[in-house]
Amino acid sequence: MTQTVAVETVETTPAVAETQETPETSENQEAPKKKKLLIVYKQTSGRYYVYFKGVPPKDNVGCGCKTPESAVRYMHLLRKRHEAVIDEKCLKELSALTEKKGA
Repeated sequence: MTQTVAVETVETTPAVAETQETPETSENQEAPKKKKLLIVYKQTSGRYYVYFKGVPPKDNVGCGCKTPESAVRYMHLLRKRHEAVIDEKCLKELSALTEKKGA
């Protein structure tokens, strides 16, 4: 038993109307702002774990640093690479620990 199917060819390209942007419309349109990532740390098992707050573990780029100095350096590295923001409270705590160990 053979079936014959008729196929109709239809053009699927939609007609695109030309639009010209005026300076007024381009100024009113704002680009969606990217959410800034917050860099924090927590001390566990003698390590200073630096990570992005609110990012799932599988997507996070955290690192367990041995010293507070290396944790501060890693925070600044993440800030440069990902245009993130360092939590001021965490930075002050790590800086105090660095001064305490240095003295």
